[in-house]
Amino acid sequence: MIANPPNPDADNLPLRCVSVDVEEYFHIEAAFGRIDRSQWDVLPSRVEHGVDILLDLFQRRSVRATFFILGVVARRTPAAVRAIADAG
Repeated sequence: MIANPPNPDADNLPLRCVSVDVEEYFHIEAAFGRIDRSQWDVLPSRVEHGVDILLDLFQRRSVRATFFILGVVARRTPAAVRAIADAG
């Protein structure tokens, strides 16, 4: 789990939340009707690389986030799901 450093001024800071939608580039709304769902399994995945970059950045900056993962992505990239869970 990533620990946040103590901040004596925390009561005076605005709430900041980070959420990440974990999906493939071909899952986005702009691809609807252009990329058929039957192609999803053969298209190259970019999820694991992107998740690794974000987890490293968040760890270096002590940022905590909530990750929302599409079921189809979780089934295809279980290592990315495990990396997110292991990061806390």
